[in-house]
Amino acid sequence: MKSNSLQHSLDNLNPKQVTVARELRGMTKKDLADKIGKSPSAITRIENGNLRPEIDTLLSLSQTLKVHHSFFSFSYTIPSPIDISDCHFRSRRSTSLIQKRMAKQQGERLYDLINHFQSFGITFIDEQISHLSTVIKTSADIEELAYNIRNEWDIGLGPITDLMGLLESKGIRIIMLSGDNFGKVDAFSAWISSTPCIFLYSDKPASRINFDLAHEFGHLLFHQDIETGDNATEREADKFASNFLLPRTTFLADCPRRWSLQGYLSLKRKWKVSIAAMLYRAKELRIISESSYRRSCIAMSPYRKNEPGEFPHSKPDLLPQIIELLKDEIRVGAVATDLGYSSKDELRSILADQGVSAQLFEEIDRQPVNTSSNLVYLHK
Repeated sequence: MKSNSLQHSLDNLNPKQVTVARELRGMTKKDLADKIGKSPSAITRIENGNLRPEIDTLLSLSQTLKVHHSFFSFSYTIPSPIDISDCHFRSRRSTSLIQKRMAKQQGERLYDLINHFQSFGITFIDEQISHLSTVIKTSADIEELAYNIRNEWDIGLGPITDLMGLLESKGIRIIMLSGDNFGKVDAFSAWISSTPCIFLYSDKPASRINFDLAHEFGHLLFHQDIETGDNATEREADKFASNFLLPRTTFLADCPRRWSLQGYLSLKRKWKVSIAAMLYRAKELRIISESSYRRSCIAMSPYRKNEPGEFPHSKPDLLPQIIELLKDEIRVGAVATDLGYSSKDELRSILADQGVSAQLFEEIDRQPVNTSSNLVYLHK
């Protein structure tokens, strides 16, 4: 006999959630149809709300798409979904729309996870970057913007030791993604309602994460309402990242005039930026010549995929702080069920990517104390 909860999910089916789950797993309608023994047109009709699936079909959808069946009955009132046309994707030219949609759905689901805790009295600090937005016309404008932000934030012109923490403290929501999509989509960003968000894949070196963060920060600042992804907008975001992470005057003073792997490794430890990015910046600032740059790149070619001198990367601090505040009021099973995660293990993995420790997870995997409070989240 089928469970009452499964029947409830079927009776309250939200067809849009079938599309969300399919895109979340990077599947086309044909992919999904083949896996559950239906036709692509049947999937289309289910997603359009023109076909009510049988209860066995709903169970097959749940198992194939790896979401709890309750996921299909969700009807969000959170300021979401993310409009894919508003996202700035840092990806390969060959990246398909289905791969971008997969990244977008992963990001949206995690965004909803964070917002879920508002029902417990959590509030979030307002963003502090929109007033910095400006129109970029020249490279000089980009350099000036990067300098002015450092000056306003009073962080000087030296290395930024914790870029992720810095951006979080300004109200930017940073969300780590994981899975097979890494390498196809490196990162993306979007304004969701009035919240600036950066979505990154966690399975990459820390130096690349730092550059991606600065690159997406640039998109958020000066590419609002502008379609990105072309060479011009990507170069602008790259130039901002380079200027923000490696300011002209201080990097000029630090950077060696000749190629030396040991010299650049020392520089990398200090500036928390990849050797590849520092070499390009050195060429841009004419610290090294074009020919020296080419020779240096050849010397680094054996390390293209695994650059030496990597350091542990930061993780977001938002969810760990929220969980710490609410650990006596929530438990894993309830959160997983409320948001349609397939299991506690799936939620454990996702929370770990967001910086929630195994110890903290274990604390919320117990039956909580039933208390009530009016909690306010304030980022450190």
